[in-house]
Amino acid sequence: MDFITNQVEKKTGLDVNQDGFVGGIKNTEKQYGVDIDRDGYVGGEGIESKVERKARVDINNDGIIGRPLDTIPGGYNGPR
Repeated sequence: MDFITNQVEKKTGLDVNQDGFVGGIKNTEKQYGVDIDRDGYVGGEGIESKVERKARVDINNDGIIGRPLDTIPGGYNGPR
């Protein structure tokens, strides 16, 4: 249900479930460029990065296994 609700919110621009985020927290992080949930990534880490870290293989040949953090986890995350 969360997926459907988030998709409806993204399309309409309305906060349907009144959680304070339009389209989910990751979408809001991408819109404003702020790490709201303090996980170190703005908008989430991404599946490719997660696979690289688990397999310990550089799949996309960028010289990095996983993805470097966008912010310091638990650090400044903007206004609440």
